[in-house]
Amino acid sequence: MILLRELAPDFIESILDYCDANYVNGAFRSVMMVGRLHFRRTPPLTTWCIERA
Repeated sequence: MILLRELAPDFIESILDYCDANYVNGAFRSVMMVGRLHFRRTPPLTTWCIERA
């Protein structure tokens, strides 16, 4: 993600922030599956819409 931020033009910084927060380094939640603890990324609470950007 660091390299992408260095190479990307400044005007897409908000898109990179959104992707970083929701897909790359987003929050995790713990889930018990078959007696083992697993961690899953939580989906974003709101969906980003290009028409509202």
